[in-house]
Amino acid sequence: MGLKAPGIPISVRVLIGDIEAGNDAVPYLLFGEDSFTTEAPNAGLRIAGGDLQQNNGASIIVAPGDSTNPGFEMMTSQNNFKSDGELQPTQSINATFINEMEATVAVTTEEVTIE
Repeated sequence: MGLKAPGIPISVRVLIGDIEAGNDAVPYLLFGEDSFTTEAPNAGLRIAGGDLQQNNGASIIVAPGDSTNPGFEMMTSQNNFKSDGELQPTQSINATFINEMEATVAVTTEEVTIE
């Protein structure tokens, strides 16, 4: 459950509403090496409306990376609108993150409201 693009380096903005793993599903945010390292306007991972907290209590696996760097170092929480026009407001990111070796990793989060 989530986004798995292990061979694709991302240098643009990626907008995700939320991911929710249930039962024994494994939540992932997996990108290719050197993702989000390009100094491009609006680049990076943006969570639009969700808090990433998992219903099954699982930590989100972020990769590739070692125990301190998941391949991206920051994600932004921003408000967004669903396709039906309903507002998805900015929320605090309430997930925990681990790498593929199950070591805890720190991901800095920023909350912004886009008008």
